[in-house]
Amino acid sequence: MSHDLLRVAVLLATTALAVGGGFSWRRIAALRGSRRNQYDLFYRLAWGETTTNNYGFAPSPIASPQRFQLQMYDELCKLLEKAGWVGSGRVLEISCGRGGGLSHLASRHPAIRAVGLDFSRVAVAFCGSHHATDRLRFVAGDARVLPFADACFDVVINVEASNAFGTGDALFREVARVLRPGGAFLYADSRMSHNVPKISRSLESAGLHGELRDITENVRRSCEEDTPRRLQQLRDAAPWPIGPLLASRLKSYAGVTGSRMYEKFRTHKREYFLACLRREEPGPGIPSSAPTARSIAASEISPQLV
Repeated sequence: MSHDLLRVAVLLATTALAVGGGFSWRRIAALRGSRRNQYDLFYRLAWGETTTNNYGFAPSPIASPQRFQLQMYDELCKLLEKAGWVGSGRVLEISCGRGGGLSHLASRHPAIRAVGLDFSRVAVAFCGSHHATDRLRFVAGDARVLPFADACFDVVINVEASNAFGTGDALFREVARVLRPGGAFLYADSRMSHNVPKISRSLESAGLHGELRDITENVRRSCEEDTPRRLQQLRDAAPWPIGPLLASRLKSYAGVTGSRMYEKFRTHKREYFLACLRREEPGPGIPSSAPTARSIAASEISPQLV
């Protein structure tokens, strides 16, 4: 979620709290000033059974109201399977949100062991109560300072969250650090079209190599076909009078037909891309990452954090 969209969500959440009388304005101002609390406020909204938060990929054969969002994960896995992945190994999703995408992958690939990380402790608590198993765990943490040892994952996933980190340099460096040599980074996000080359350069600089595949038309179609569900979701999360006050911004956030975000996808002013990038194998002149005091092995994640 971009900073602009997060600000919309926080405005919605704090307005709802103010209308409900649950917090003083001083308390609301304090909450809005904390990045972690901003994300926590977002995940405290009435999302019901919704567990995914991306623009989606169409068409999709999945029998679920969130089929387009889950299809995005399947499309990423298709790229990995084409590269020879057999559906096993250690997997990390950075910014897992409410965990629906990672849970979907874990159910389809029973040989993987997966960890979902999110900055919001509210999101992590939800994931722990709805998705956690002996193969699927969740932990709170910062994507720019991952709490894992070097080279401890075979696959890292990041869906529609890197835009919260500007060019993504810090995020991409951490992805490369925790990936084993030859490991894969499954990456999906969007940028204004003229900024996509900057993302490619940032990925290359971090040692992550591969092609960004343009799927803007698939995302546009998803936005169109999913508009009725998304509008209902907005009505549920933003009841009167909040919804009408923020209608234009919320519709753009959701990418519904006719919104500003939808129009950017339709006109290709904004490009949505998908990629399976590889961390380069070490060789002469390529130093390994130095161990850090903050790092812990993925196998050592405390059950109390799940």
